[in-house]
Amino acid sequence: MEEAFDDVALYPPSHTAVIQYDLGSYGQPWGEINIEMDHDITCGDVFWTVYDFFQARLTQAEVDYLTNDNPANELMLTQNFARRCQLAPALFDYEYRQGFKRVDCLGGFKQWGGLSLVVAPDQSWELQLHLVPPSL
Repeated sequence: MEEAFDDVALYPPSHTAVIQYDLGSYGQPWGEINIEMDHDITCGDVFWTVYDFFQARLTQAEVDYLTNDNPANELMLTQNFARRCQLAPALFDYEYRQGFKRVDCLGGFKQWGGLSLVVAPDQSWELQLHLVPPSL
């Protein structure tokens, strides 16, 4: 399967791509995911760019915006953070010191559900990221 990461991801091949995602009522709080390479974008480039995007740390301003003085949102973020720290392949303390990350805002929707093609209003092509809850 690793060899699939080297396959060209887009046809026609391109050095740039835009990926949209949706966090429900939050929309796209960090903007779209942009991929810019000096080579044709591969499946691995797409996968790792999305992964790195959601591994970014949250600033306090982002935490405040996402929790918006809403105890339910704050509880969800805190629980997702604690679960990520417990399940991380790294040591719990190391992961805990990293603080909140974007991935903690995804709730249970962390499994890759694929990408679909979307034609943007300006007629350019974009990709829509689909995340799915874990299977029961």
